[in-house]
Amino acid sequence: MKAQLRSTVAAVMLLAPVAATFIAQPAAAQQQAAPAITSMGLNADAGLSPGSTLRLQVQATPYARSASVVLGDSGIVVPLQAQSAGTFTGAYVVRRNDRIDPLQVMTARISDGQRTLTRSFSYPPAFQQLAMGNNARVDERQERREERREERREERQNAARPATTAWPRRSPT
Repeated sequence: MKAQLRSTVAAVMLLAPVAATFIAQPAAAQQQAAPAITSMGLNADAGLSPGSTLRLQVQATPYARSASVVLGDSGIVVPLQAQSAGTFTGAYVVRRNDRIDPLQVMTARISDGQRTLTRSFSYPPAFQQLAMGNNARVDERQERREERREERREERQNAARPATTAWPRRSPT
């Protein structure tokens, strides 16, 4: 009996550190790693024009408690609500006086209550093209005006030149 008790006590003493590791692991797993923002999406029903609804989605670490997005230097902050673990969504309706520049960056911000993390994202290419497209149309119009002015200038110069008549050469007969 004493031999059996000794072997049981010895086994417990040898396995105690291993058991402590297994018991302590769930506590370590509960300790949160640094918050992270993995992706952000932006969609709109009418670009950035007044009345358009911007829909934002941020994917972050599952234990983040709050999230928001700042739209460039416009000062517009869109609060996001948690839809599921790590997925935050929000919407914003563009107002007439809003000056949102899609060539700037959007900043996503998440917090887990103790730490806050920010990450910058560019606007999607379609939004950037809208901004550049307006400038491109203005540039095209200016180029066409310049071409027309140049054509008129050439026409005036040609009209101001003295007319010359070319006489056919006579063939020797």
